[in-house]
Amino acid sequence: MSTTTANEVAETIRQQIGNRAFFMLGTKMIVRHPDRLVFSIGSGAKCNGRKVNRCTVILDASDTYTVEVGNLTGVNYRTLGTMSDVYVDSLHRVIESLTGMRTSL
Repeated sequence: MSTTTANEVAETIRQQIGNRAFFMLGTKMIVRHPDRLVFSIGSGAKCNGRKVNRCTVILDASDTYTVEVGNLTGVNYRTLGTMSDVYVDSLHRVIESLTGMRTSL
């Protein structure tokens, strides 16, 4: 197992999602963590009929991802949807299904 800096995993996730997807999702904030990337989602995103404004993509030990969407209001966060064992080639499809928003044209 190789050693990575705290931002390498998050930066890799950011690159895999791509700037166009962030633009399409209305992302204004991206926060890097050692094993995950958290980003904001613009208005219009919904999961199970509830407003979504945050998405977290977490690198799992199995080299797949867990994608979680939720709503942050003040200091209160509510998870609205989660999908585990997501391969990199399915990231866009999963984000689209959890948010109802497109990540590409």
